[in-house]
Amino acid sequence: MAETQRLHRDGLLKQLSALKFLLRQGLAIRGHHDKDGNLYHLLQTWADDSEVVRSWLHQGRFMSHDHINELINLMGNDVLRSVLARIKGSNPAYFAIIADEATDVSCNEQLNISVRYVDHDYEVHEDSLGLYKLSSTDAATITAAIKDTLLRTGLPLKLCRGQAYDGAANMKGHRTGVATRIKTEEPAAVPVHCWAHSLNLCLQDTCRQIVAVRDAMDLAREIDKLINYSPKRKTLFTQLASGADSSTSSGTIKPLCPTRWTVRTGALESILANYSTLMDTMQQVNETTRDEYGLKAGGVLAALEKFGTLFSIRLGQLLFFAAETTSTTLQKKDLSVQEAMDSVETLKKYYRRQRTEESFDAFYASTVEKARELNIDEPVLPRYRRQPRRLDDGSDPHRHACPKDFHRLVYFQACDLLIGELTERFNQEFLKPVVAMEKLLLNAANGDDFTEKMDEVTSSVFGNDLDPPKLRRHLSMLPDIIEQALPEVKKVTSIRTICSAMTTASHRSTFTQTHKLLRLYLTVPITSATSERAFSSLKRLLTYLRSTMTEQRLNNCMLMHVHKDIVDDMDLSDIAADFASLNGDRMRHFGQWKNK
Repeated sequence: MAETQRLHRDGLLKQLSALKFLLRQGLAIRGHHDKDGNLYHLLQTWADDSEVVRSWLHQGRFMSHDHINELINLMGNDVLRSVLARIKGSNPAYFAIIADEATDVSCNEQLNISVRYVDHDYEVHEDSLGLYKLSSTDAATITAAIKDTLLRTGLPLKLCRGQAYDGAANMKGHRTGVATRIKTEEPAAVPVHCWAHSLNLCLQDTCRQIVAVRDAMDLAREIDKLINYSPKRKTLFTQLASGADSSTSSGTIKPLCPTRWTVRTGALESILANYSTLMDTMQQVNETTRDEYGLKAGGVLAALEKFGTLFSIRLGQLLFFAAETTSTTLQKKDLSVQEAMDSVETLKKYYRRQRTEESFDAFYASTVEKARELNIDEPVLPRYRRQPRRLDDGSDPHRHACPKDFHRLVYFQACDLLIGELTERFNQEFLKPVVAMEKLLLNAANGDDFTEKMDEVTSSVFGNDLDPPKLRRHLSMLPDIIEQALPEVKKVTSIRTICSAMTTASHRSTFTQTHKLLRLYLTVPITSATSERAFSSLKRLLTYLRSTMTEQRLNNCMLMHVHKDIVDDMDLSDIAADFASLNGDRMRHFGQWKNK
């Protein structure tokens, strides 16, 4: 009897091991029938070398749909408990909310809720707590969903020190948005409009206002459709590209991303790299095709042969390239406010440097040279259009002296608009207390007077978290800590340097207020990219073939797929023991587990 129970326990552990693999990789468990699924065939493969697995499959017990769901639920709960234990392990357990919503393949509105927290070693973590199915996308429903999730996970709202959302009115509305509702209940929950999303909006608004860049984007989208949406035309393009100069033609046209403006550099660069091949392709399609696509190809060819098109595409590539680099930085999990502000300031300096006569002259000269190589028409002024009579005030409209003056205006307008958009969108009022904390820490670390910033921080929404007299004493000793821990540092310019000096347990326990101030500063999120990554996982998990998955199973699968580090360290014996202890029949079947 004992030997039989041991075989049963070993068989259950093998089944849990297979489940763990499939859930971690985001793979389907069962097919149209149970014996068509990945779980059954994975166990069957192992059965070739394992008597335990052969015996388990022969019995066929505990492999039904309900039993598998029960095991998945136990594993998902174990992952969630591990995540919450990490959050609550640091005392006080400050955290920030990161949330975003999206529509899944079943046309259900899903809200992903993640939390950002900082451990005692100043490591920043952003962990997803799962999905919440919404009945409506209004601010009241989303706020209730967030509060319900916090209540069920035991995270008190009074410890929330930040919240990051996109710029939708229901999330960031200054009167009744989610951020405003939560800040009303907890004033220290600083709301932040995702900086990566803000950068996308900067480029989007600029492209809408600069007609030349807008037309270049529309042309790139039309080229993508003509080439990549037709096997016949794509084959023609590939054949022509293979016969072209391999150093200039890549043979690939990359699509434009419909939502992420800062990843459009690749699409524009692919057009510039294949410009000559594209003209040959469009000419051949126009001459040999007698349908609407032949007509569209003729229009694209006419546009490509104009100097203004080449100028606009190269201008878009110039502007988007720098923004894409900054966007990659703004999507990092452990990004601090200081690092984000430095990245945006660097981008603004880049655009200011481009907005000079010398930079424009070099850009225009290289574009003219490129146009000559491609046998493109010489630059010309746009056709003069008279003002409508109802708008004509009698004054003579401005006329450019030469094509270069006209393109100079377009170039400078684009740079000015981007600089203005970056200045306006990244000047977020609610971040002032966080910026004050940064300056307070840097001034104290360098031995400078920090009285003004100290008063600003202690009178802000974070004042209740700090002990001002004790904080002043602790900060006054910060230069000595840094000198002892990092003698090579002459001037502190980064919060990360202070964190490196405060990593010893003795410093954290002695200078508790400095330790708390650093954790508060790092807890405030800058981006909601973690929720976007969760939706990428959702697309892999909830496909049209798995669209009937229940919400509970979807959440458990999501937790297992997202938190791979926790899954790798999961103790399957504990899961199996919990499963076996749920009723007497299972306890008799599996016997006594040693860890219970």
